[in-house]
Amino acid sequence: ALDVSLSKGHRRCVIQAWLRVQAFSGLTFCTHVIPFLKATSHASRGFMAGARVGAVRAACFLLLLATAEGFKANEFKKCADASFCSRNRGRAGDVYSIKPGSAVLSGATLAATVVNEEAEPAVELTLTLSLYDGFLRLQVDEAQPVGRYMVADVLAEGFLGMQGAQSVRMEEGKDGLTVSAGGVRVVLKYWPMQVDVFRGDTHAISFNSRQMFAFEHARQKQEGDPAGWWEEKFRSHSDSKPNGPEAIAMDLSFPGFNHVYGIPERATSLSLQQTAGSEPYRLYNLDVFEYLHESPFGLYGSIPMMLAHKAGLTVGAFWLNSAEMFVDVRKSGGATETQWIVESGVLDLFLFLGPSPSAVVKQYASVTGTTAMPQLFALGYHQCRWNYNDEADVAAVDAGFDSHVMPYDVLWLDIEHTVGKRYM
Repeated sequence: ALDVSLSKGHRRCVIQAWLRVQAFSGLTFCTHVIPFLKATSHASRGFMAGARVGAVRAACFLLLLATAEGFKANEFKKCADASFCSRNRGRAGDVYSIKPGSAVLSGATLAATVVNEEAEPAVELTLTLSLYDGFLRLQVDEAQPVGRYMVADVLAEGFLGMQGAQSVRMEEGKDGLTVSAGGVRVVLKYWPMQVDVFRGDTHAISFNSRQMFAFEHARQKQEGDPAGWWEEKFRSHSDSKPNGPEAIAMDLSFPGFNHVYGIPERATSLSLQQTAGSEPYRLYNLDVFEYLHESPFGLYGSIPMMLAHKAGLTVGAFWLNSAEMFVDVRKSGGATETQWIVESGVLDLFLFLGPSPSAVVKQYASVTGTTAMPQLFALGYHQCRWNYNDEADVAAVDAGFDSHVMPYDVLWLDIEHTVGKRYM
């Protein structure tokens, strides 16, 4: 029985939670009972046995409808609702090229000029390639920096002081150049721009092999600019863009790999499914209480890190960018091809070359740091509710613990205590 002291809203919340638990239990029941009933009905071959299976199937179908109804898909952005995604998804970008003769190697870092000749006037970008022990970093930004947002505070202190690879060599030819160190070789094609990464003799990763790279550069606002460049709306929310369109799109291909993993968090299979004909995977921090199984929608946190694995080799790709992002996955000709589209920022891409899963994780951790161990107080009892509104609420809860002689370590506050849900 529900505590009569609960408010009407709280009772409704408890009832909904109880129904969700029952729905989950029912789904578990369906997955176990239907195969059993099918087996017994096949053995008995009776009309009533078949009717039992049909009745259970119908009940389970209604249960699935009730569970799916809880997820309000229209409240969350899809690619078509975000102009930066809709104008770049599946589209080959302008033709970008690496300017011959512009490459300069300094230690373990190569810098070169990238040109978008289709823009009017032509736009120049700066490409920087840095080699480390077992991985590399590829960065692209505007040649004349305009203050695009760059994520910096998540990089590990150890990485910032890390030495680059030793004995880096550069060989320049008519159609491109090659940079190599140890067992890593990077081939840069001039026109159109393409970067191919090899681990030993194995072609591991290709950047821009499908010519989907696009870098929306700084510009002045003009009459007749396309909708969504400077402002757009979703439901009741307005999103102003004082710097105009700043999206970046790229394609990464993993030749010889049939499976890719990562870009969490979402409720889908470990091996990421193809997204053709559906929504791309969305990376945007959300608190989704109700969600669909096998859905590209994000759940809570988001990490733009992807791993590709096959026998003998595991590689990874991490885009250091905190803006909203969409990722498409498709399988083609024994390879996995992906397209990544981000709303703003710069291209800051780490490619980890393993060769084992543990080596990729170690390389990733050398860049971002390892998971922090919890502090001692975190092991105690934590009291957390959404609905603590003010100091009086907190004082009452604290007094309640005292009156019931219940020790606790932490009392958490959620969004309701803020003014207009503003946190900073």
